[in-house]
Amino acid sequence: KTASKIKNRLRKRLLTEESQARTEVEEQAEVQSRLQQAAEEQAEMQSRLQQAEASAEAAAEKQSQLKDKLAAAEAAADPIVVDGELVEGADLEVNIEEPGRLGLSFSPNDVPLRVKKIQADLKEYWEAQGVVKGSTLLAVGSTYVGRLGIEEV
Repeated sequence: KTASKIKNRLRKRLLTEESQARTEVEEQAEVQSRLQQAAEEQAEMQSRLQQAEASAEAAAEKQSQLKDKLAAAEAAADPIVVDGELVEGADLEVNIEEPGRLGLSFSPNDVPLRVKKIQADLKEYWEAQGVVKGSTLLAVGSTYVGRLGIEEV
């Protein structure tokens, strides 16, 4: 009887220890799973951070290029186009409503066209409009002509 009691006690203890060991293994597996998930989330966040940094660098580079273009436009005496748009304040608008000659000559080989000469009898009129020798023609109406030659305009 005593040996049987001891065997039963040992079995119970062994079963309890096995159950505890299984529980510990399951807990360790859960911890490992959570660590793996956290590592994957960290890698995803790192990737997003790198993408955001690259995007910010590209935006900063674009901004720097635009600042350089604007600085060049401000340094030039003539209007200039930045990304297809006239720089604000660098252009002037002249409305011609009366038929007749303009009294402006353009250099045939310049693109964009630049005023080469202003006819003497219209010089005062054009200067009052802000048009002087060397002024650049960038648009006619709402059409951009800054890349066209004299024949095309």
